[in-house]
Amino acid sequence: MTTTPGLGEWKPFGNGLGRARQTRPIGQGDAPNRHQQRQGIVPPPVQNHNFEIKLGMINLVQNKMFHGLPSEDPIDHLDEFDRLCDLTKINGVSEDAIKLRLFPMSLADKAHQWEKSLPHGTITTWDECKKAFLAKFFSTGRTAKLRGEISSFIQRNNETFAEAWERFKGYTSQCPHHGFNNESLLSTLYRGCLPRYREMLDTASNGNFLNQDVDDGWQLVENMAISTECYGEHMKVQTGARPRTRSSWTLR
Repeated sequence: MTTTPGLGEWKPFGNGLGRARQTRPIGQGDAPNRHQQRQGIVPPPVQNHNFEIKLGMINLVQNKMFHGLPSEDPIDHLDEFDRLCDLTKINGVSEDAIKLRLFPMSLADKAHQWEKSLPHGTITTWDECKKAFLAKFFSTGRTAKLRGEISSFIQRNNETFAEAWERFKGYTSQCPHHGFNNESLLSTLYRGCLPRYREMLDTASNGNFLNQDVDDGWQLVENMAISTECYGEHMKVQTGARPRTRSSWTLR
């Protein structure tokens, strides 16, 4: 370090004229000096100046949090969220405006981190939000597993027909994009039923269930499930009683 008469102490990284430059601490950039809200989900503006989401509604939403765990069902979360939001209707305020404001409040942990990491303005409609949410949390592995449960469905020995039907419908509702049409679903169910229930379906269909019209076949299955549930088919199977006859399952 040198000293020049009349100029004071010489700085090695000056501006070339020998005058001292303004210094900045090396660690100055290690902490943010401003904050901008991270908002990947951007609700539309609301013209109604009296618009307010009540605290009670916020509490309801936050009591049904989605964490992004493998054990959680993202479709169930969307169903429940939609039901809660349907409780709030405000004149002049769109569905997008309400749901996009509330939805981030329903997310926690991994799901909350996902929402915060979205680039600003990525989502501006409720449909976009649902698509992005399902793309993130409804994995291709979950889809493959549920499609496999549907295509390889087998009724368990200890299941009534009603229980088997509810389980089968559960797989299809958990994976609405399964890709099977109703003809394939009914055929799969029929082939996976225990023999005594296939016989019931055939008997109620004049010999062959697979010759039924699709809508009639669906209704027949529903009727048979209701009857087995109402009349305690499980107890009859346990005690060795004969299944009900054709007249019990005919279309109503």
